[in-house]
Amino acid sequence: MKTILIVEDNRMLGVELSQTLRDHYHTINAFSGYEAINILEAHTADLILLDMSLPDLPSAKILEMVRDESPVPIIVLTDGLDPSRVMGMLLAGANDYYVYPIESPVLIKRIEEQL
Repeated sequence: MKTILIVEDNRMLGVELSQTLRDHYHTINAFSGYEAINILEAHTADLILLDMSLPDLPSAKILEMVRDESPVPIIVLTDGLDPSRVMGMLLAGANDYYVYPIESPVLIKRIEEQL
């Protein structure tokens, strides 16, 4: 079973994402940017779902750090209110983006396309 790292500081959303994906993937939750970096040092993820608005470490920095080490697919999670930030993340190396709210068939299809 493929492993997805979910980087989402909102615990309710992070848990909801894990529950949505649990029948299809093994998930690991990180509730901060620094926690995500620590997890990636100890575990291998097949895909990363990366919230675009983390309070402790800019998502663009996490994207840069991951891209320096790995081509793992990254889907940016966003509320869709700032298209220029989404475009910036795509230009910086994110593979795709997903706009909340969570609709499991759509999210799973987006993940399948990257894996």
